[in-house]
Amino acid sequence: DSMDTDSFEVSVVDSIRIDYLGNLFVMDHDPTSGLYLSRNNSTDEIVLFDDTGKISEQFTFQKDGPDAVGWTLGLGFVEGKVAVMDTEKGITVFNANGTLGKRITIPKDYFFINGLNFPVRRLGDKLAYYRPERGVFDWQNQAEMFKRIYKSPLIEVLDTLTGSIHQTLFFPPNTLYEDGNFYHWMFPIMIKDGDEWLVING
Repeated sequence: DSMDTDSFEVSVVDSIRIDYLGNLFVMDHDPTSGLYLSRNNSTDEIVLFDDTGKISEQFTFQKDGPDAVGWTLGLGFVEGKVAVMDTEKGITVFNANGTLGKRITIPKDYFFINGLNFPVRRLGDKLAYYRPERGVFDWQNQAEMFKRIYKSPLIEVLDTLTGSIHQTLFFPPNTLYEDGNFYHWMFPIMIKDGDEWLVING
């Protein structure tokens, strides 16, 4: 009702002030503990903090030795603990202080083409994660490669007792991925919400 600029103000209501020097990217949130998982992409430091901005843990993954973490594609919470999808060693779960908790191997001869927005999710008594690629790819014929990817399931499910896997959750119908063209990202973003998977087009 007024053009008087003195009558307006801006209030930031959706931020958390953290006593940390560096750029943090929030990767996940654990509703049980109330902690946020963030990473400094410059130093690869992992920082856990709460709604008040209080830091509870700071650590970096080991780069060499038996507990080393290689190329991590997915980073997030798994049952309250920090976990990554390692391109060589499978699912790696860490203790609160960043020490190695356990490793869960997935069937070998796999690789991921794209980054992942989560490492793994619980699916009943099994584990679900983005489907990795297996087999031989004709890297010279990228059109056929992307068509193959878009026609394949999105999720791989691992039975940790038997080591067996199966794949599920195809691309939903009526999405832009049906035409087989390359949309600069192999998978859409997926979010597990209770018993449902939300698939977000890029």
